[in-house]
Amino acid sequence: MRTITLFLIVLFVGCKTDKSYTIKGSVPGSGFNGEYVYMIPMDNFASAKVDSTIIKDSSFVFSGVADSAEIYILRAQKPLSRFELQDILVVKEAGNIRAKFEERSSITGTALNDSLQRWKENKEHADDLYFELSNKITKADSLEKIPLTIKADSLKKANIDFHFNFARNNRDNIVGKLVKRIMGTSFTQEQKKELGIN
Repeated sequence: MRTITLFLIVLFVGCKTDKSYTIKGSVPGSGFNGEYVYMIPMDNFASAKVDSTIIKDSSFVFSGVADSAEIYILRAQKPLSRFELQDILVVKEAGNIRAKFEERSSITGTALNDSLQRWKENKEHADDLYFELSNKITKADSLEKIPLTIKADSLKKANIDFHFNFARNNRDNIVGKLVKRIMGTSFTQEQKKELGIN
């Protein structure tokens, strides 16, 4: 009887889902020590859901329970600090998450956060290229503008297709839904129809 009871306890503990999360973050240098970092829900904002922690030894930690995946914003307390510490979109989900505040911040550690980071990096890279091309077009003479404009249009289309494919391939998770919401207005009518955007 004792063996059966022990087996059932082990089985129960083994099957119990761990919903705890930890976000371990870092900031560049010691100049931000003593400042607060806020974790703000992206949707359904309520002051009761805002969390905060203090930066100590160039690092900070959030932890708790994530009953379901939700998107939050990690934000430095002082507005001036935000010039150096880019806000971080983070999926609060079970697991160990690593956040890195920089001019271009990053988030890794769980499947959804890794996916969100890959999307962010691709978007930032494409935006940089498009901005650079736009500057060249502005300064170019009429003959030089033609190939540059063709290149910019091609880049824009490839970028839209990337966001659409990402949203389509991730339509069942919170990251795909976020990308659909952010980028949806840039999609073609056909793409919008496939994703159910009105």
